[in-house]
Amino acid sequence: MTRLHALKAPEPSALLSELLSDLGASAVDSDLVRRAAIADLNHRLSDVSFALELLPARFTALTRICLASGTALALMGYIGPEVQARSPIERVLGLVACAAAGLFGAACVWNIGRVARQRGAAIREGWDRSSREAGKALGTSLASTGDLRGGERETERGKRRR
Repeated sequence: MTRLHALKAPEPSALLSELLSDLGASAVDSDLVRRAAIADLNHRLSDVSFALELLPARFTALTRICLASGTALALMGYIGPEVQARSPIERVLGLVACAAAGLFGAACVWNIGRVARQRGAAIREGWDRSSREAGKALGTSLASTGDLRGGERETERGKRRR
């Protein structure tokens, strides 16, 4: 969750100031500065988009790992080397306890992933707003918010196909 907080979008004026200070300029006084600031803004947007796109896959993998480890521990406890030393009731209780631990871990990771997805959506909206305003200040119209959301924009070729 700390990484999500680090991705939080700055205010539009602060973003524009950061873009210009990274270039060593105080204002958008030339076409070269404007183009370089736009390129830097696009680079930042792609970095944020990439980081946010990794979240769902990461939490899905962690959920599967929890389920798999709970299942593996349950089966190893049930059919492990100590089978003869324990009664069938003890083995079943061990199986249920390990399976329940895996399910509980998966539920916790799933819930954390759900919260992260919600925060990710808020971060996307913040970057959309900030980049739109910074783009206006730079004298350009950035592409639709679908770029940061990973969606496809409709192209002229796609419109002709219909």
